[in-house]
Amino acid sequence: MNDIEAEGWKFEAVSTTFVPDSTTITANHHLDGSTGTTSGTVLATYVFRLA
Repeated sequence: MNDIEAEGWKFEAVSTTFVPDSTTITANHHLDGSTGTTSGTVLATYVFRLA
């Protein structure tokens, strides 16, 4: 971010979100409940303002 700030911008905030692509759930008959995995993408939005 130093390069961006050198251009006259000031970092204000960042926000992230997870966008799932797929989920796999495996039933477990020997234990209560189930297990699963989720894959996806983390998106980030950075907010800058002119210094």
